[in-house]
Amino acid sequence: MTAIKTHQTKSSPKSQRAIIFTGLMIFAMGQTILFALLGPAARDIGFAEWQVGAIISTSAVVFVLISPVWGTLADRWGRKNVIVSGLASYALATLLFAWLLSLGLAGVLVGGAAFASLIGARLLYSLGSGGIQPAAVAMMADLTSKADRSAGVAAVGAAFGLGTVLGPGVASLLVDFGLLIPLLTAAAGAFVIALLAAVFVEDPPRRDQAEDANEDAKPDLLALAPFLALGTGTFVAISAIQQTMSFFIQDFTGTDAIAATKLAGNAFVVLAVATLVVQAGVVQTLKPAPSIMLGYGLPIATLGIVTMALAPSYAIILVGFGIMGAGFGLVQPGISAIVSLATGAEAQGNAAGYVQAAMAGGFVIGPIAGTSLYALSPKAPLMLAIACCVGCYALFGWAVRGRKRVEPSETPTP
Repeated sequence: MTAIKTHQTKSSPKSQRAIIFTGLMIFAMGQTILFALLGPAARDIGFAEWQVGAIISTSAVVFVLISPVWGTLADRWGRKNVIVSGLASYALATLLFAWLLSLGLAGVLVGGAAFASLIGARLLYSLGSGGIQPAAVAMMADLTSKADRSAGVAAVGAAFGLGTVLGPGVASLLVDFGLLIPLLTAAAGAFVIALLAAVFVEDPPRRDQAEDANEDAKPDLLALAPFLALGTGTFVAISAIQQTMSFFIQDFTGTDAIAATKLAGNAFVVLAVATLVVQAGVVQTLKPAPSIMLGYGLPIATLGIVTMALAPSYAIILVGFGIMGAGFGLVQPGISAIVSLATGAEAQGNAAGYVQAAMAGGFVIGPIAGTSLYALSPKAPLMLAIACCVGCYALFGWAVRGRKRVEPSETPTP
């Protein structure tokens, strides 16, 4: 840490934000690349669908446990240092995962050894990179007022949204050179951005504590529990779909692993574009209150999933992905903003860590539940996602009626 400070080079706030934005984008890009190619690759290795879900779910358990710890470190150690170390860790863990996957595809690593090795690599990924998003959200909280908090948090979501757009596109573009080339590209990009951030990025000053005079220094977990539960429930839905959609599209279209990766990649591009348009366009322009984003986002996401379940063609599946992406593009920053607004300036990293832990909890349940249900029926994971969204909307209505509004009254609404 001292070396980073000693060799710090001054750069404009705009360029520093661009570096962080790019790092978040590459991190998200790597995740959607993995979602697009892991299913078909795992089938070629000989894994069952449930094993693919288990690889994702077990690493998500670590995210649940480690995210609050990383969030606290972001408050104490600094946002920048957590982001830099997280990106570097992500790059190394992704290289390890790709190498192990290549051994499995070559038949060198087989059976239980291949399965356990890939789980181990994903656990290392979770341990090292669990602080990237909490630190980025905390940094945005340092830079925004209460009235602009939703838009600030959505900017982090927009970086992830752009990454999820580029990820499947990169997978589709580079997969012809080798199934693992897209994943290796993401790892290399993350390492480069970690180096740039280490040299050029500085932590912003914390917001004036006077602005938080009516806020608790630490998040009130009991009061915020319904909204953290929303994070878990919505990400059960998201992850169940993400982890089974490559199977669903491959079986729906009757294509091989390479073609299925491309078609699934296209679907994730549509989802990510819709999310990006909402977070970078609608939310940044209208700056809706968190409750407005949740109130509209959950029904829209549900409509998208229903459209996918009833789709008679691949084209309509893409339409459903777009609608779902628009809905979740409102839900995710809505949850983060409502928790941030209830938390004092010195504990924003801690609060963001709990939000990420709650959402990661969805990834503990969703992939293994979705892939297990897929063995019973290809549409069963979609039914699970619909049930989660409907339940989350009911919980949201109860939570809003039963507690005081967290966001300030001057927060603009659509």
